[in-house]
Amino acid sequence: MTAEPAHAESRIEQVTLYARGARVRRAATHTVGEGASRLRLTGLPVALLDDSVRVEASGGALVTAVHVGLDAAEAGEAAVETSPALRAAQERL
Repeated sequence: MTAEPAHAESRIEQVTLYARGARVRRAATHTVGEGASRLRLTGLPVALLDDSVRVEASGGALVTAVHVGLDAAEAGEAAVETSPALRAAQERL
């Protein structure tokens, strides 16, 4: 069974704007213990493109794989939307 990955919040360090988009450099800190460790970066934009992600590690850490995805819990939270009819009914109450 695979151990649950550690979580690290990324922070924006640099933004470069272009006519069609932007490059955003983020950083996160995580201390790796003995043996293999998995890290999940949180707080990334939902519209992140898979092939635009680049990862660097320092301090002897080695990146072996990168996967971009959306947690099911996050997807459910993002999908919550109140329809105009529901809002009108709530206001009448």
